[in-house]
Amino acid sequence: MYAIEITLQGTVITDVDFRTSESGRPWCHFRVAANERRQDRLTGEWSDGDSTYLTVKCWGRLAENVSSSIAKGQPVVVHGRLNERRYERESGGRRIQGATLEVSARAVGHDLTKGRTDFQRTKSGAVQRAEERALADAGAVESPPPF
Repeated sequence: MYAIEITLQGTVITDVDFRTSESGRPWCHFRVAANERRQDRLTGEWSDGDSTYLTVKCWGRLAENVSSSIAKGQPVVVHGRLNERRYERESGGRRIQGATLEVSARAVGHDLTKGRTDFQRTKSGAVQRAEERALADAGAVESPPPF
């Protein structure tokens, strides 16, 4: 099976909705609007093209970092796998079929062509403990008392 990998630039148009799955795995989702800007060669004026709306889903540490870093209205760059999700809903006694585009994100960041950001590296608990043990073994810091 082939997957469609995409990279998109857009604006976050909803708050990031952070959740935890039944198995305890963190995940989040938010919506992005992407549109092309075009310049009319004759007049030199810029105009916006049609917008495309996508749902972005993130899992694990990416979800945790996105939920504390990304906010509505911010420009982002998203890289991930594109999926189309089909659905049916009822409206006025009729069944309506539709589809939405979703990106299962592998990477999300602020679009630095639009501004600046301050990066803060996060480390998993296991990495932090390993670094503390290595420093303690090297005699750089005192080891915490074993409890």
